[in-house]
Amino acid sequence: MKNLLTCEDSLALDNSTREILALSSLQLMEKASLRMWDTLRAEIARRPELKEKGEQVKIVALCGKGDNGADALAVLRHAFCSGFQNQKALISSRELGENTVKQAESLIAANLAPIVWLDSGSGNLPEKTPLADMLEGTDILLDGILGTGLRGRAAGEAESMILFLNSIKSRQPGILVVSVDLPSGIGDGWIPGFPCVAADMTLCLEPMKSACFLPQARGLCGELIPVTDVFPAILARRPGNLCLLEDEDLTGLLPENNPTDYKMSRGKLAIFAGSRGAIGAAQLCAKSALLSGAGY
Repeated sequence: MKNLLTCEDSLALDNSTREILALSSLQLMEKASLRMWDTLRAEIARRPELKEKGEQVKIVALCGKGDNGADALAVLRHAFCSGFQNQKALISSRELGENTVKQAESLIAANLAPIVWLDSGSGNLPEKTPLADMLEGTDILLDGILGTGLRGRAAGEAESMILFLNSIKSRQPGILVVSVDLPSGIGDGWIPGFPCVAADMTLCLEPMKSACFLPQARGLCGELIPVTDVFPAILARRPGNLCLLEDEDLTGLLPENNPTDYKMSRGKLAIFAGSRGAIGAAQLCAKSALLSGAGY
């Protein structure tokens, strides 16, 4: 069983961690981004088509102005420090949050990764972008547009960036879209029809976000990869209101069979289902009853 957090609760966990450990937001971001890079690097090694390219894997980060954009920029810096030489960043606006400014300055000062500033003054990014050369041959598109701070529907510049990212994926289906923490646009208030990134993989900080497990959002997260050891265990393991049941949790819900059990000692189950010509539901119920060990 794993704890799940709402986006609001995850922000509270972030604040509690910084308060207890007397960390700045940049210090905690450094740890989180390093853990994300280590996790992504392991995934690169696990995938033959990326492993073959080694340190020449091309990673392009599409960054918003908030902390998720800063996380993505920090991941590029860690990639460079690990020997990867082919990173680039596309940043939506020059009106950036404080942490995003500092991460961008770090990349610019050391010339670690080219940065292109996207002009979305009208709220619409161009469908046909002059960035084609920059994006050509991209292996990993890192989604750092929006994070847990989103409330409601992504709009304006963020919505344009989400649509832009999805359009890149449609034109270059071989790109691996990797979201930072959760796909941009998905959050506590997300409902089907709201714009969001369709990720192939999500590097989700543990405790993972409950929004990623909403039935119609789950498929948009791709492969959910937990990123561990970011927050203090004493806080991360604190029981909350939401949890993810795993196989071992479910098996423990049924008592073990006793050698002396017989059908009348295993409970009784009545099934009221089906109709003439439509017995599928009744058959499924009966099969489930047998598999669960119901007696009679």
